[in-house]
Amino acid sequence: MTSIVTTREIHDNYFVISSDHTCYANERKLEAIPSQEEALAIRKQILDTAKAKSAKISFKNGYKSDIIALSHPALEQHDLYNQRFEALKSYWLKVIPTNEIRDQSTPEFTQGYELRNQMMAMLHGNTELSQYIEICNQLRELKANVVSSTSLSGVTISL
Repeated sequence: MTSIVTTREIHDNYFVISSDHTCYANERKLEAIPSQEEALAIRKQILDTAKAKSAKISFKNGYKSDIIALSHPALEQHDLYNQRFEALKSYWLKVIPTNEIRDQSTPEFTQGYELRNQMMAMLHGNTELSQYIEICNQLRELKANVVSSTSLSGVTISL
């Protein structure tokens, strides 16, 4: 059975290849994540700003130790993920060079899906990369809230 590719968008940071009935690829490159030093600096800025605005500080979340423990493996996994993204993008360009797909049961399609599954596993659940990304996102959100607040008297900030 031959399928016609209806969407074929290939950019530096994402690519999509699909037909009317199947999405063959829809992947995004990971955005940059803060280094250990940058994440610790964000944490310190939150701490200093919260103290200056009379907030109570709790260290129950253990962000500092988590940042120290997770940052290096997470940054390595981040680089590996983006390398796999580039490999997968090149792969799909080779496997689907035109807007026509003849046979989806070939080993070529299986290899592409296996590489995609490896990438998905890197972001799943409790990997160092997914945990570090979550911590960095929480710190960014907390920083924005602390900076934008005029007073934090009576508020407890958990770091």
